[in-house]
Amino acid sequence: MVLARAHDVAPFWDALTTALSLAAQWLLNTKSFENWYFWMAADVVYIPLYFAKALYLTGIVYVLFLTMCLLGLRGWHRELAAGRATDAADLVRA
Repeated sequence: MVLARAHDVAPFWDALTTALSLAAQWLLNTKSFENWYFWMAADVVYIPLYFAKALYLTGIVYVLFLTMCLLGLRGWHRELAAGRATDAADLVRA
């Protein structure tokens, strides 16, 4: 409502990206693996949104953020898998 009154080009999409980013940050603070999916969802919306608003450099930055999310997701997945393997080996030894 406020964004529409401010003559925003895409008030729904701006509100959606804000909500996704807040949820992603909360999940990150709780160290939840799912935070990466929320960040990627926000970035997937941000990228075309910024290009539609002719904010090309900002759109490119969000392409980089999306790339960082994919690398972060892969890194966390590897760490979790390695931790599970270590935990399983500890159980076998005990």
